Amino acid sequence: MKLFLKKFIGLMTCFCLLMSITACGGQKPDEAVKGFFNALNKNDFKTVATFLNNNSKKLSNDNEDGSKIIKKIFPKVKYKIISSTISGNTAKVKASITAPDLVKITNKMANDTMPTIFEDAMSGNVDENKEKKLVEDYYIKSLSAKNVAMTSNEVNIELVKDANKKEWRIKSSDALANAITGNLEKAADALSQKTSSDSGK
Repeated sequence: MKLFLKKFIGLMTCFCLLMSITACGGQKPDEAVKGFFNALNKNDFKTVATFLNNNSKKLSNDNEDGSKIIKKIFPKVKYKIISSTISGNTAKVKASITAPDLVKITNKMANDTMPTIFEDAMSGNVDENKEKKLVEDYYIKSLSAKNVAMTSNEVNIELVKDANKKEWRIKSSDALANAITGNLEKAADALSQKTSSDSGK
């Protein structure tokens, strides 16, 4: 289903842009990590934008399809710093990161909504706006639930020290992006396989 995939591509684009940011945290690596997560939890994208590196123009939050969902994910992200080590101008902060489980939510969404979508398609009543709203509403409802499924990942967050400002900055990584998005990449892959399988039936 192209609309599903477009939505996830849009989300992944937003998150990839997000992971190009650098978090400024003063003299301690832990402070950089805390500042990073505090900005995410508040959905304070203006503040997050101030952490962009020199090679990035801005943090894009213009994807309307993804922004409502993103704003439901980030406030629920939790973290716990396990350890922190410094070696010269580099550091590693090991953290346990817990976020809404996008794999479980996406699988359930596909099973619950695809029958309706395929029924409309077979009858010739394809309405992309209706399909978009159906999917978006499902995610928002699932992410708003008090008992939303959560998943945890341990990540070694790498940091480098800015030579001029003497501040620690987080290096982007697939592992960190995956952790704060509740395994979104796996969810997108699973959805792609699901839609390809169902469309071939």
